[in-house]
Amino acid sequence: MLINIDLTRIQDVILPKFYPLLHDTNDMLILRGGRASGKSKFWAQKVVYRILADFNKNIEHRFVILRKSGANCDRSVVSEILGVIKDWGLQRIVDCNKTAKLFSFVNGSQIMCTGVDDPEKTKSLYKPTSLVFEEATEFSYNDLLTIIPSMRGDTGSYQQSVLCFNPISIQNYIFKNFFAGGEKPNITYHLSTFRDNPYVGVDYGKKLEQLIGNNKNLYNILIEGEWGSTEGLIFDYNSYEIIPEWQTPSSETVYGLDFGYVDPTAMTRCGEYKDGFIIDQLYYETNTTVEDLIRRFTGLIDNKNNYIYCDNARPDSIETIYRAGYNAHPCDKGQGSIKSGIDFLLSKKLYITQRSHDIIKELQMYSWKKTKDGDYIDEPLDAFNHSIDSFRYAIVSHFANRVVYKLITGSV
Repeated sequence: MLINIDLTRIQDVILPKFYPLLHDTNDMLILRGGRASGKSKFWAQKVVYRILADFNKNIEHRFVILRKSGANCDRSVVSEILGVIKDWGLQRIVDCNKTAKLFSFVNGSQIMCTGVDDPEKTKSLYKPTSLVFEEATEFSYNDLLTIIPSMRGDTGSYQQSVLCFNPISIQNYIFKNFFAGGEKPNITYHLSTFRDNPYVGVDYGKKLEQLIGNNKNLYNILIEGEWGSTEGLIFDYNSYEIIPEWQTPSSETVYGLDFGYVDPTAMTRCGEYKDGFIIDQLYYETNTTVEDLIRRFTGLIDNKNNYIYCDNARPDSIETIYRAGYNAHPCDKGQGSIKSGIDFLLSKKLYITQRSHDIIKELQMYSWKKTKDGDYIDEPLDAFNHSIDSFRYAIVSHFANRVVYKLITGSV
């Protein structure tokens, strides 16, 4: 099958900052950047471009796009690839199976999207042309050491691993293994910011600056794409521990729910565990209505009688959930409740399940406010806290504020 594909104007659709990377063949390409810099769109363009460039050369590419959790593929990697296919008018030569997260081109090339939490799919990787690790900070170094060697054998084209991420903390494995001590050979390092992406609008930077206030650490991370320090973080690395999976709490399981729509709706489950609390991410999605959420409850909540503590600013949503048969209640929230709730959480050890990627990210960014003089004040910045708010509602409402009664009979 011979299909005429004109790529002579490809430079017109690639952001200038990224265009030199289109033909980069190093073993690894590290795309580090601030928010909305265009780096995710670029890797999707590069993957599709490589298929089109070799379309009539009897080369069947197999690109594998990975998230730590397969459940997060739909809202990120699948949508990025779909966007390129639609923008470039390729629908007639690509079968887009959104359910299977598989894009099959008529020349035999494929793009497969999956998570490393699906061991059957990751085991079945066969001669991938390249691997893309989207939100690469969510992975572990061991993940990379396990998956990258699947690129072996002759594929007819160069093989490359792409790490794409917003930097968070110098404690992250990427900094420790690829940045500490200087740049490594056979790796292309690339930094981008929102200024390199004209499509985000001129006001985007101002909105980010308003969100982060005077917090220089968050400015460096979100706007400049630089690695963050632990300075000003509310939860330092001694306050929580990441554990492999959910364990049965020593007390009852309770749920926390922070409503959102433009911002994510976040739901967590919690319980007493060892010397503190175990916390597990269940839901973290934007554009979620309360009706959407109730439909998802069947797979999230084991027992309808378990308490669900919700943001009390949405009494209508709480009532809707309650009428659907779930034990939903407003959380305890009053003057000074955020600070006192944080103090209670800091007095305990938090055990976060490994799959709780958004919780872990928030813990690495949730910060105290900073004055213009550079001094931190005893008040948290209202940002990067959706999951944190959800488990704070549950833990503080159910465990910190409950009254335990003890019957004294006088008998020995």
